[in-house]
Amino acid sequence: MPSKVTFERFLWFHHQVRKGRYANAVTLAERFEIAVKTAIQICKKYLQLGEHTYPHAISISSKRR
Repeated sequence: MPSKVTFERFLWFHHQVRKGRYANAVTLAERFEIAVKTAIQICKKYLQLGEHTYPHAISISSKRR
């Protein structure tokens, strides 16, 4: 992912937290018009959030395998 896009997403997420709005993968997906699965991957990789943060979404994707 290009660094400009990564920074834009991080900055948006950071501003949400500062406003007291704790964004999740769904709101990230809606804001940037990406799939929720992609948003979860972004959260895990770039925001260093573990699988415990999205246990329901992880379990759904695991069942489809």
